[in-house]
This record gives sequence, C-alpha cells and structure tokens, in this order.
Amino acid sequence: MFTRRGLLVVGVLIGIVLMAYQFDGRTLNAVFVPGVVALVAGLVYVRRLDRPTFERRVPEDGFPETTREVEVRFDADGSVPATVEDTVGDGLSSSTNRANATIGPGATFSYEITYCDRGKWSLGPLQATVTDLFGFTSRTFSFGRTDSITVYPPIQSLSPRLRTNLHQLAQSAKGQQREEFARLREYNRGDSLRDVHWKSSAKRAQSDLIVKEFTSEETLGTITIAAHTLDDRDDELATVAASIVVFLLDSGFAVGLTTVDGRIDPATGSQHRAALLELLATVEPGTLPDGSVEDAALSIHTPADGSEPVLTFGDQSVPVDGVGDDALLDVAVEQSIAAPDSDRQEVTVA
Repeated sequence: MFTRRGLLVVGVLIGIVLMAYQFDGRTLNAVFVPGVVALVAGLVYVRRLDRPTFERRVPEDGFPETTREVEVRFDADGSVPATVEDTVGDGLSSSTNRANATIGPGATFSYEITYCDRGKWSLGPLQATVTDLFGFTSRTFSFGRTDSITVYPPIQSLSPRLRTNLHQLAQSAKGQQREEFARLREYNRGDSLRDVHWKSSAKRAQSDLIVKEFTSEETLGTITIAAHTLDDRDDELATVAASIVVFLLDSGFAVGLTTVDGRIDPATGSQHRAALLELLATVEPGTLPDGSVEDAALSIHTPADGSEPVLTFGDQSVPVDGVGDDALLDVAVEQSIAAPDSDRQEVTVA
C-alpha cells in the first residue's frame, strides 16, 4: 500500500497527466517518468520482502510500580526500516512500545513497560510496517504470538497486632521433635521454661537461667490458608493474603493456599513463593470448595458489610486492620521470588 508520501506522489503524477492535455507533455516527462519508476520500484520491493521472524525476551514477573525492559530480536534476510508496535495488556503501561526501528539480521527493538495492576497480562500481538527506501510504499507484517507477564499483588506492612496474632498461630503450628541433647546455654527471651536446666541454673551466682539445647529442637510446621471474597473486593483480599503469605514464609513456615481459582500444597522456597503470589495475582470473587475453610489453619475473607477483611484461626476472628500503606518490597525480596516459568509449581485449577 502507499504511504502518505506515496499518495502525495500519486497525486502529483495525476496532476501531471492532466496538465499534459493543455501543455506539451514532453516537458513533463522529466518529473512523471522518475516518479512512476520510484513508485513501481517501491511496490515491487516491499512485495518481494520475505516475512521476518522475531523472538521476544519477556521480563520476570513482579509487583506494581516495577519497570522492566522488553527486547524484541528480529531475523530477516536484509535490513529494512520499519515502524514496530508491540501491544501491551491493560495492566501494563508503556509509552515506548511503538517506535521506528530496523528489521534485519540480529536487529533489536527494546522498550520499557511499567507494571500497574495485579493480574496476568499479555505482550503482543506485534506489528511491523516496513517501507521502501523512498518511503513511498509500505507493507505490514502482523505476528499473532503473545507472551504473558504476571503482576503480583502489592506486599504491604502488617500492624504489630496482626504480627502478634500471626506469631501465635505460627507457634501453635510448630511441631516438637526432640532429638539428642546438644549443649547448655544461657536463657534467651522466648525459650520454654520446660527447657530450663534447674540444677545448672542453681549453681550460678547470678540469677541467669541455663537451658538445654537439642540438635533438632524444633521443626517448623505447615500453615494452610483459605482466602476468598464474595464481592468486588478481590484486590483488597489479594493484597492482605499476599502480605500474610510472605510474612509466614519469611518466618520459615511451609505455607499452602486455597482460593476459588486453585490450590497449592504447603511448601517453602522461592519458586513456591512465586507460585503462591501468582495464584493471588488472578484471584477473583467466588465461593471456595466445600471443606476448604474448615481444613485450613487460617482463613481470610471480606465481610458483606464492607468492613475490614477478617482473619480467622481456630475459634479466634480478628479484623485485619493493620495492612499499611507503605510497601515492603525491595530488591532483595523481588529477587527472592524470581523463578523461571519452567520451574514454577503447577497450580491445580479448581
């Protein structure tokens, strides 16, 4: 097809033909013939171009307000100028995903995207419009391939009261596994009084206590979480659940999660953390499978009256009024959850 410049040339050539009826046409050949040759050569050139191929380097999943770079690498027989545009999903934003570039062997086109809203968003389709050397004609190549990026829910700070409640739950989830005695040491705040070695403590001149330490004194337990909402407060639920999940994982516990979209069994590690956050990134309102709340050690739900989300464990229910406005996310946390897609834990969709 003709570009705007090409259409302008076509208009000029038509004008020349009309003028030839009134004046000596031979005097206009110096303009008409080169113009026709340029247009025809441009059409032939773009029509004979082979369809290029491309590979898109997709950045890692991340949190809102993260900025990453997308790189598109082309492969073609020759180098040609082009206008390249890569479509980004609604939860992503970019002002540089459309630009002039060169398509050729090893040529690259890079642009920045900003993660805006939690969810799974697409990159693509991609379009590349090539032009001839004069810019008179163009041809658009469309590539339907898309890739996905997951934007996790934001991780925010927890109030001291909520941390205390979670610590109580965590302590109750610990399994005691006594093995062989290792050594005696001074008492530290939080040690169980049943571990005090009273005979050694009585021999000390000061009032310091001595406790027994075992080679495998405690093994951290597992905590299963059920998170759901019946209204449109799924973003709020996802933020609260993600903040609690990260807190418990950082405390050393194996965490499992059930939502209306799927279930992940308890585990630990960076890949497991990414899988949990990915499940929460796409959580939607709905009803959990029967028995999910009863089987979970901890449940999170949003009340119908619009009040704060409620955290329930055992016979205790407390409002989650302590999710702060300041995100705790930093480079170290971000790196700890990054894992290749091929290594991520599979989520069983309910």
